[in-house]
Amino acid sequence: QQFMANLAQQQQPQYKKRSGPALEKSTLLGLCMRVGIPTKNNSAFAPNTILRQSLSSVESSTSQQRQQLKLYQEACHQLLHNLIKAGATARSQVLEWFTDALLVNVGASATRPDPSKVSSTNLLLNMSAALLKLCEPFVMDPKKHKLIDAHFCSAPAVHKGIYATT
Repeated sequence: QQFMANLAQQQQPQYKKRSGPALEKSTLLGLCMRVGIPTKNNSAFAPNTILRQSLSSVESSTSQQRQQLKLYQEACHQLLHNLIKAGATARSQVLEWFTDALLVNVGASATRPDPSKVSSTNLLLNMSAALLKLCEPFVMDPKKHKLIDAHFCSAPAVHKGIYATT
């Protein structure tokens, strides 16, 4: 109850600098979403040891890391699902966070994204997985296809400028 009250009181994002790293390190959802499999210095796939490992060992390491990531992403989905179901205020705050996360990470698709401006790949991957999982009930049920607003991407007032319309 206290958590939901604190979430409801936040009218504006509390982080000072609008950037991917600030969103990641200074917001509750950012802190939750940034956890993942290490991409650098991952001992399971270090160049000097991967060549010495058997194929089954590499496949086992890959499978274990995928399983860990899947469990973590499911936990993130449960957190988001519970927040969204908690009420209109909490749902609005969560959707506002996703909107802001997309807006501050526009440079993430660059060939060499600037790590001082965009969030980590872990956060972006977890955020994408969470959004896809939240869409699942609408996508999997043909009866709910009619509830999807096909004009969402062409209405800047609704999507707040996330999708370029020019």
